[in-house]
Amino acid sequence: MAPDDLTRMSGFFGLGTAELFRRYLVLDYALLRGRKEYYVCPARSIDEPGKPVDWAWTFSSSPCVFLREHQCTIEQVKPYGGRTFFCRKIAPRDHEQVKFGKREAARAWKKSLMLKELLNSTFSPAA
Repeated sequence: MAPDDLTRMSGFFGLGTAELFRRYLVLDYALLRGRKEYYVCPARSIDEPGKPVDWAWTFSSSPCVFLREHQCTIEQVKPYGGRTFFCRKIAPRDHEQVKFGKREAARAWKKSLMLKELLNSTFSPAA
């Protein structure tokens, strides 16, 4: 998921970005040059939205929270990474088909101030 996806999804749901994160998204990371670089992505049905997940995060163990009866419920604003494949549980062999994966997402979010703003609004005492 790219930072621009968060803005589009926020408008689609009529929610602020922090509220969208708390309801439907999670924080994951990729190792870039030995450092954890964080990015935002859709939660799986087994995740607690609005929280960090571990390195093993993939859709192979659980589908995206936006997948209902084999249909994407946010097709109009599907995140960039999700637009590269048909929504379903992703088998490990299919990970190479994802054109915008963990590393690309982490690089995109690293360049964006939106992640810091989102984390401050989500994890601050006033949130």
